[in-house]
Amino acid sequence: MGVTHEERCFPGDGLRVGTCLTRVSGKTFNIRHRLSARSARRIATVEQCLIAVDPNARRAVEVPAFLRSAMAG
Repeated sequence: MGVTHEERCFPGDGLRVGTCLTRVSGKTFNIRHRLSARSARRIATVEQCLIAVDPNARRAVEVPAFLRSAMAG
C-alpha cells in the first residue's frame, strides 16, 4: 500500500473519497482511493494491491469475472 499526502485537512473539513480499479492481473488487483476536501483540494491518494481469496478454501484464486469486466468496461 502506498500513500501520497498532498495537503493537510483540518477538523470540520468535509471529505470526499473516490475509488477506482486501476489494474487486474491473475490473482491480484489494484485500487486507487483519492481523498479530497469539498473545495476540491486533493488531500491524499492511496494505492492498494489486493489478492483475491476464496474464504472457504483459504487460498488465493483468480480475480473474479465481475472485476475483470469492470476493468474492461
